[in-house]
Amino acid sequence: LQETTKINDDILSYPKDSSVPRSYSISIGDNDIFDFDKNIFTISRKSKFLQFWNDWLDEAKKYEYNKLREETKSNDDEDTEMSEYTECPKVKLIKDDRALQVGDVEVSFERTLRIPDDGSEYPLPPSLGSFDIVKVQDYEDSEGMPQQWKKRKGVIVPMWQKEALWIKFSSSSGDNAALKVGVGKINAITGKPWKSKYVANNIKYQNYCAIPKQPWLDGINAGEDMIRQFVAMPLGQGYTVEAQVKKMLKEKKDENEKADKEEMDEDTKQEEKDQEEDEIDKEEEANNDNDDKKD
Repeated sequence: LQETTKINDDILSYPKDSSVPRSYSISIGDNDIFDFDKNIFTISRKSKFLQFWNDWLDEAKKYEYNKLREETKSNDDEDTEMSEYTECPKVKLIKDDRALQVGDVEVSFERTLRIPDDGSEYPLPPSLGSFDIVKVQDYEDSEGMPQQWKKRKGVIVPMWQKEALWIKFSSSSGDNAALKVGVGKINAITGKPWKSKYVANNIKYQNYCAIPKQPWLDGINAGEDMIRQFVAMPLGQGYTVEAQVKKMLKEKKDENEKADKEEMDEDTKQEEKDQEEDEIDKEEEANNDNDDKKD
């Protein structure tokens, strides 16, 4: 092996507009070193190059993420900030395919009664057992399977439209964990649009479930201390949470724009009225001056 190795982007087939430099100098030493600030990289004589390269990619991803986090700290809203970089925990099916293991957190989907959507308050309905969970890849050839699901993989919770569910959490280790829940592109805890990699920095704007202190989540934040149950609805008919929240946000935006326009119209009318009064005052002054001259 030579003391310095070059990795050319032609071999790795990087796109022409990639920000990755054309080559990196990798020295051979006693330890693996990844210093992206100084552009210094060293592979240990005992390391296999494939393992070193995989570690290099992981460190590069971590470096770019933390760099973006520092750059956006001053630009973010005061209520949220980018979380520290952590490796995404592996998700696996456990308990006879009736629960998900996400890191140390166990998540199950509890079958329950569907509560009437009449604006009244109801206690948390009982669990009627956990829903089965199946892998998307096991049903890729099934009729009606959305193409987007096939690309993203993941799992499915089969349920009837007459059913509802609430989500149960537990921690296998007892350690604290923050778990964000997204419904479409809506954060179920806040009821606001989803923001990846951001966590609230104070309890007032909490956008995650605190595990194990919070043992369940029974619906989506609908505002005014109300929640909407997790239920199955037909796709493409505007019933989903994402569609309803987007509609609500659009209506709110339209109302604000209408209010701003009305306020601007009132300001314009007031300005025109003030100008007319100024012109009348000037005319009266001019008339008074002419009367004084005649006298």
